[in-house]
Amino acid sequence: MSIVEDAAAKMNLLVESEVIRKLQGANEAKTRLLIIDEVLSILGWSKDEYEPEQVTTIKSYTDYRLTIDGQPRLIVEAKRVGAVNPLPKNIQSRQYANSFLFNNYGPEMKMLLDQCINYCIHCGIPYALATTGEIWIVMPCFKLGEEWGKLKSLVFHSLKDIRNKFGEFYGLLSREAIKNNSLEEHFGKMMLIEPTVAIHPRDFIDSIPETKQIQQKQIIRAFFNNFMADITQPGQSKMLQQCYVDSYELNEFSRELQQILQYDAVIEESDLSMEEVDQTTLENELEIQSDSGNPKTILLVGNVGAGKSTFVHRFVKFDRPKQHICTIVNLINDAIANISQGREEEQRLADKVLTSLAQQFQDKLDPYAPAVLRGCFADRLGRFKKQKQILFQKDPDKYSLEEEDYLYGLSNDKYDHLVGYIRFARKKRYKVWVAFDNVDRGSDSYQQFIYSFAHQLCNDAKCVTLITLRQDTFLEAQEAGFLDVRSTDIVFQLKSPEFRQIISKRRKYIDRITNSGELPKLFKPYFQLINLLNLHIKHLLLQEDDFIRLFITAFSLNNIRYGLAMLANYYTSSHATFHEFYDKCKEVTPLNLDFKFNYELENNRFLQALMLTDGWWFEEKKSDVFNIFSVDRFEKVSHFLMLRILAYLSLKVNYTSSRYSVKYEKIKSDLVFLGYQSHHVNNATLKLLYAGLLISPSLPATSITEMRSEIPDPLPADTKIALSAKGYYYLQKLVSNRYYQTRVGEDMIWYNEEFAKRYIECLRDTFDAQTSGYDDTLQATDARETFIDYLKWSWLEEVQANNIRQTNKDWAQVINSLVERKVFGENFSNLSFIQANKRKSLENSEELLDEFYSNYSDLQTYDKSWTIQNTSKESPFQMPLFEDETIDYEQVILDAVQSLGSLPKGLKTKKISYVIRILWALEIAFRVGLGPLQAKEIANLIRTYGKEYISIRSVVSFFQDQKKYEGEYQEFWREEPIGFYTINASGQKILISQLESEPLN
Repeated sequence: MSIVEDAAAKMNLLVESEVIRKLQGANEAKTRLLIIDEVLSILGWSKDEYEPEQVTTIKSYTDYRLTIDGQPRLIVEAKRVGAVNPLPKNIQSRQYANSFLFNNYGPEMKMLLDQCINYCIHCGIPYALATTGEIWIVMPCFKLGEEWGKLKSLVFHSLKDIRNKFGEFYGLLSREAIKNNSLEEHFGKMMLIEPTVAIHPRDFIDSIPETKQIQQKQIIRAFFNNFMADITQPGQSKMLQQCYVDSYELNEFSRELQQILQYDAVIEESDLSMEEVDQTTLENELEIQSDSGNPKTILLVGNVGAGKSTFVHRFVKFDRPKQHICTIVNLINDAIANISQGREEEQRLADKVLTSLAQQFQDKLDPYAPAVLRGCFADRLGRFKKQKQILFQKDPDKYSLEEEDYLYGLSNDKYDHLVGYIRFARKKRYKVWVAFDNVDRGSDSYQQFIYSFAHQLCNDAKCVTLITLRQDTFLEAQEAGFLDVRSTDIVFQLKSPEFRQIISKRRKYIDRITNSGELPKLFKPYFQLINLLNLHIKHLLLQEDDFIRLFITAFSLNNIRYGLAMLANYYTSSHATFHEFYDKCKEVTPLNLDFKFNYELENNRFLQALMLTDGWWFEEKKSDVFNIFSVDRFEKVSHFLMLRILAYLSLKVNYTSSRYSVKYEKIKSDLVFLGYQSHHVNNATLKLLYAGLLISPSLPATSITEMRSEIPDPLPADTKIALSAKGYYYLQKLVSNRYYQTRVGEDMIWYNEEFAKRYIECLRDTFDAQTSGYDDTLQATDARETFIDYLKWSWLEEVQANNIRQTNKDWAQVINSLVERKVFGENFSNLSFIQANKRKSLENSEELLDEFYSNYSDLQTYDKSWTIQNTSKESPFQMPLFEDETIDYEQVILDAVQSLGSLPKGLKTKKISYVIRILWALEIAFRVGLGPLQAKEIANLIRTYGKEYISIRSVVSFFQDQKKYEGEYQEFWREEPIGFYTINASGQKILISQLESEPLN
């Protein structure tokens, strides 16, 4: 008997018992004791979860407050049996508007419903159960944007009605059901709230000014297409050789790969031509190859954009050993959703490999050439000849025709043809290896098929196969069990090069060919433009200010191709500062240039260009920038839901990888508990996945530059979701950015007419004043202030209505505080759920998070013990933004310490000595590329690598004092954003001078 069936049987016994028939007229206490307590027990509630007679904030008492894990979930109010008369049967229904119940059930019902409303509002619990022991009413008591009277309650008119509809009753009010948000799910579907106001500001703007025309746009675009694009394309061999960013690990991998390829078989020393090969020789050689050789499957694992394809192409072109036939099979357009039964897909893939080999090696060993084809099936042709020996002797011509037909039939099996070709090639002293690229673009079943196909080919043909896989996909496949890495496999991990390394290599290449006169003919008339453009890129991306570099890295999800495309879009935009720079400097030789970059202006213009593309308006679907505050026109949705999802997933703050993921079922459950409707959570999560702010190892990889793959809607419950670096950047930086806050409201639905009108007036003033200049005049209006005021209004309206107002769950408090601080710069709402002793902790939500999240059992993590060659041990210092666990941060930081010099010992605590500690840590961070650091990270660097104890509180106090009293050392660092510090040129100068001088003691 199931739990529900057992509960139904108990309910039937209760309904038929003598106790129920004798209860008419019983008082409230007796009703509770004999009926309500028993029904709650049947529903799975234990008595320690009842919390009877709980005081409210208005000093009255609830009859019951049902709790789960200490969290109040439902108010229960009781009246004596018979206090409320049931409705006549001819008007009985399951569902009524609250106003109908209030006005048609008599004065006792009014009193009961009034109590429920007051208790729910003052306890912050949105649902109540009003009952006389006979009549049971499940009632929603408040909902954002909806009048109480219009909300609809469910009514069970008697215990017999409950017995007859027990499945519905149990599925709504049992402990297990309420734990899984049954009330939120049910009433959420009933309460689709249409906004009374839904204004889209852009709809009220008639005319938009034109942007300046860029005369050099075409040649700038050609520059990026030629020098800042995919270097694996035909005609780019020189750049592939000179601009490839290698490293010690890559060089080691390349050398080891060559050794593997060289060792994969023992080859006969004799070099036989095709004409000299006979059946006996082929059979003997096949036997030798079968007994020798050690074929292997190699897995090349790395994140999207890590350069797996580039590495393979470069290796094939420049590093592969001689006498090797290497082909790359690009599966980017072949990753079908599911694999058909039989050998259809095997045949299709084998044909694709054969076609690729024929295209690349037609002049050496064409698999379709008659002599080669006969060599591919020589053993079978030999057996055929033995079987047809009589025909061969009596009628050689007829035998030849039958043999030709037989050979044709054999070649129709593409897999057998491929295996025969590779074996034949090996006998001709060629070694064949096949790389399957972009395998992770397909479904799980397709990846499993490719993996099995590669092993089968490796075993049957005795060749080396290589598969490129996204790292997250590889780990997920291992955990799922379908990618069972075999003992013969070799797994390599490829780390993404830094974006600045890519830019630096390509800049130097441009300088070399410019100075040597090798500039392509197309660019020679624009020699000065190319020089200035290359110089501008250097100052934009390779100097001390890292805003744009980190922006591109985060937005591109470390995909180098997309990052370069973003850079090209910026320079060809009319908003780029380069056009002004070129107009000023085009007549000046580079050696005589005297200019200073305004990085604040550069950063602002870069974001301006990405948001406005080539116009003077923000339209999200045409922009690289996602509107995190966007909502629905036809149904009222929270402006902060997507941000809360990001904050929820940032609870593991130091990790932005799908190796740390949470199942969607858990995300939805927790956010529905806070008061969000499940379909809102689903839609918001889908938006974030499509925008790249979230990632999922459960979904096929999709290039950010290509058409997005379809994501299941609704999302499957077991889909694993994680925060991407892009999502973390939005949460930590972009939502606080002044220009983002100024412009993003233009393409957004506003639910308040007054604020919307104010913002529209700002847009109109802007368009009237905007000239053909470059700076966005909207920044000179009150647009940002209006937008922030509107968000504050929305925020306060929301937190007053949602469960997050009263919940005592730490994670809910943290994400609420984090979102509020990131958007508004402060915790201004003073929510009632924040206890006074916690408010100070919540100002630094990450520290509070570390305390409770260490025991957060629902976080799904991967086993870090998986074996990959050339991986490094973890560093005790975690990168604050772009965490990449494949990088040996420990060694990188130690290298930086060795380069700069150790922190001088015995420093006294006078100010200049204290500053040296701070500057030393900031310089180490700058050399490693950690980005701006918080006080706790600065203290960690000093303690771990400077071997000097310093408290986080001391570092915080030092920076606060410097700011508060305009201290003399403020000029040595930048604080951007608030609370994050980076050393500047002045700080570097004073640090080096002090380190080179006598010890400070």
